[in-house]
Amino acid sequence: MSFTDLRSFLRHLEATNDLVRVTAEVDTDQEVTIIQHRVIAAGGPALLFERPKGSPYRLVTNLFGTAGRVKAAFGREPAEIGQQISLLADRLMPPSVAGIWAAKKQLWRIKQARLRTVRSGAVLQQCFDPPCLDKLPCLKCWPLDGGAFFTLPLVHTC
Repeated sequence: MSFTDLRSFLRHLEATNDLVRVTAEVDTDQEVTIIQHRVIAAGGPALLFERPKGSPYRLVTNLFGTAGRVKAAFGREPAEIGQQISLLADRLMPPSVAGIWAAKKQLWRIKQARLRTVRSGAVLQQCFDPPCLDKLPCLKCWPLDGGAFFTLPLVHTC
């Protein structure tokens, strides 16, 4: 299955009962994190928080929280995607003309997956100049966090 944007993926998840809308106001200071951790630990659905405290924007979490959702989003099993990335890295390291030529199909697919500039669409309904980042629903995950974070939290610690 192919999705042209986040909204079409969310519609799919909702149609397959794999998205729950949280309509209550939820605090982005640890409360969202606690809820999503419990839901993901139980293999639960993606969550669309419609009223993050202090933000006019909705917040979606756990989009790729199960192998089924990863497969729905990317059209393949997660292990197959990981295997392909690993093989591509092996083929391209160390860099060589032969390795790049052998990986040309995969590299072309990666190039096609890049962000695109658009002239219209939902992403452009509200534009702020200068940007106003303090309106975004940024998560503070733990009591001793240094602050809220904008990044996708793929963090490995030792």
